[in-house]
Amino acid sequence: MSEPAVNVTFRAEGPVRLLSNLAHTPFVFRGIRVESAEGLIQGLKEENPVRQGRIFQLFGYEAQRASSERRNARVQQSGCVWFNGAKVTFPSEEYFALIEEAIQGKFRQNPEALAALVATRGAQLVHDTGKKQRAGSALSGELFLAILERIRDSA
Repeated sequence: MSEPAVNVTFRAEGPVRLLSNLAHTPFVFRGIRVESAEGLIQGLKEENPVRQGRIFQLFGYEAQRASSERRNARVQQSGCVWFNGAKVTFPSEEYFALIEEAIQGKFRQNPEALAALVATRGAQLVHDTGKKQRAGSALSGELFLAILERIRDSA
């Protein structure tokens, strides 16, 4: 008998929706308040600190829509993202460590989200949005799920 699967998407019903990067799960990351992990991820693509700060305040599909072709192209061309005025090579171990630290912070600071993640123990986590993932994505579905599993396993 195979383990049940839990699809981690913003369209999910109930508490599992809190696992999505789009969920409104405010947290403070390195002294900066962000409203969702997605807002943080998309904000990293913006070099201008004022615009970046606005993107950090987004959640849900509004945060997802902050991923513009222009910003994505600039990240691909420059090979970096920006956080707190500093360049971070993209993709790099430093970048992925930054993302994992942020997602861990989201769960540490949102007990309901952590409880929803822990409740998935014994289930396989999947991330099927019904869309093909773009090449050069800021966070692959596989890495996102691996981060969630590490958090769940250590909780």
